[in-house]
Amino acid sequence: NNKITNRKNYLGGLLFIIYTSFFPQNLFLSPVLISTTFLVLATGKIFGLIRKEKNHGDIFDVGFLAALSTLFYFPAVVFVLFAYIGLGTVRPFIYREWVIMLLGMIAPIFLCFTFYYFTDRAAPQLFYSGWMDGLKVSPYQWINLGCVALFGLASLILVPTAIYSSLIQVRKFVTLLAFSLLVILASFFLQSSANLSHTVLLALPFSVL
Repeated sequence: NNKITNRKNYLGGLLFIIYTSFFPQNLFLSPVLISTTFLVLATGKIFGLIRKEKNHGDIFDVGFLAALSTLFYFPAVVFVLFAYIGLGTVRPFIYREWVIMLLGMIAPIFLCFTFYYFTDRAAPQLFYSGWMDGLKVSPYQWINLGCVALFGLASLILVPTAIYSSLIQVRKFVTLLAFSLLVILASFFLQSSANLSHTVLLALPFSVL
C-alpha cells in the first residue's frame, strides 16, 4: 500500500509469519505478540502520514497505539520514542502535531488508570523491579537465534540499496525501520524476566526490509 516495492505483493507478510514462528514462545498468544499487533498498526499509520496533509486523526492514532502496546508489554515503551522519530522523519516539524501525538499517548494510560480508580482496584504494575532474570537458552534455541541473526544480516545487507533508491519515501521508510531496530535492541534490557519471545518485535523491520 505504501509502494515500497514496484508491484504490490504479500512477501513481507509471509516473511513476518515465518519469522514469528521461529520460537515456540511465539506460537501462542502472549503479551509481546499482542503488543506487536498494535506496533504493526502504528507503523502502518506512520508510513501513511507521508501522503496526507490533514492527518491529525492518524497522528493521534499513532500515539494511542504506541501507548496501548505498552499497557500489554512494558518494554514496548521505547516505541514512544520510535513514534516521534517516525513523525519527524516523514513530516516537517509542526508543534501542533507533536502535541496531538502526546495526547494520543496519554489517552489510553489515563483511561486505564481511571478505570482502576473507579473500581477500587490496584493499578497494574508497569515498572518491574527485576531485571533480566532467568534467561535460559537451549541448544535448539541457539540454532533459532542463529537463524534470526542470518535473517537480520540479510535484511541489513539490503539497506544501502534501499537508501539510495530514487524514491524519497522509500529512503524515509528504510531509515525509520533502521531506527526501529536500535529501539528494539534497547527495549530488550527493559525486561524483568528475560524471554526469547521478545525477539518477535524484530519481525516487522526485518520482514519489510
